[in-house]
Amino acid sequence: IVEHPHSNGVWYDVGNVDGVFVNNYVEGTQIGFFFEISKGVVAAGNVFVNNAQGVRVLNAADARIYHNTFFNSPVMIDRNGRSTEGDLFGWHTQTAPPVEERDGHVFEGNLLVAGEGFDEPLLRFEQPAALCERLTKTMAARVDGNAYVRATPTDKPLVIWSPVRGKEKECQVSYATLDEFRKGARVEANGKAWMPYHGTVFRSVELRRFDLAQRLPGMEERPVAAEALKATGWTNPKQLPGAYPAAE
Repeated sequence: IVEHPHSNGVWYDVGNVDGVFVNNYVEGTQIGFFFEISKGVVAAGNVFVNNAQGVRVLNAADARIYHNTFFNSPVMIDRNGRSTEGDLFGWHTQTAPPVEERDGHVFEGNLLVAGEGFDEPLLRFEQPAALCERLTKTMAARVDGNAYVRATPTDKPLVIWSPVRGKEKECQVSYATLDEFRKGARVEANGKAWMPYHGTVFRSVELRRFDLAQRLPGMEERPVAAEALKATGWTNPKQLPGAYPAAE
C-alpha cells in the first residue's frame, strides 16, 4: 500500500478470529495495520514506513507480532473499558474479548527504527488510569528480541508501559532506554538498542529497499516462532530482527 497517503490503513476489525497479516508493505497511512475488538492474529514479515502508527492493537486479545520492520512507524497496543453496556454499537463489543481478557499479546523479533528527526516513542502499551486498579495484568505475554534504533538523541521516551503497580494515578511509566525498559518491565532479555546510531541501517530508504544494509554491531539471529514461519513461508528457523535478513 503506497498510493493511499493519509488513509486509515488496513483494518481487521470487529469479531476477527485467528487472522493472518504477512509479507505486506504499508506506507504513509494513519494506521498501517489495525487489529481491534478481535481475538488472535499473526502479523509477521511486514514493512511499515512513515505511518502515524505502524501497528495498533485495541481491545483485542492474543495478537502475535513477529519480525516486522517499522520505520518512523510507532507501535501501539492499548485497551479501555469499552463494553456492550451503553455502547452505541453494542454488537461490536459483543465480538470482543471481555475487558479483563484483553491481553496475551506477543511482540518479538521486530525492528523499530526512528530516522533523522523522528523522536516519538517507538512502542506503547497503554490503558486509562481509571482502569489501573481493575486491570493489573500486563497486556503482553512476551516482549523479547526486538531491535530499537534511533538516528538522533531525543528527550522523548523509547517506550511507554502500562499498567504499572504503584503508579495507579497515572497508570503508566516512560522508559528512555532499553535497559530501563528491561529492568522496569522485566521484558526484552534478548532485546538490543542502538541509540543514537549514525550508520546506514537500510539498503535505500529512497528506493524503498528496507533490507538491512549490513548487520548492526552485535545484532544476532533469533529463533522465529513456528506459527510465524508457517504463515510467512520462511524456511530459515532463525532470522535477524525485522522482515529481511542483512545484506551479505
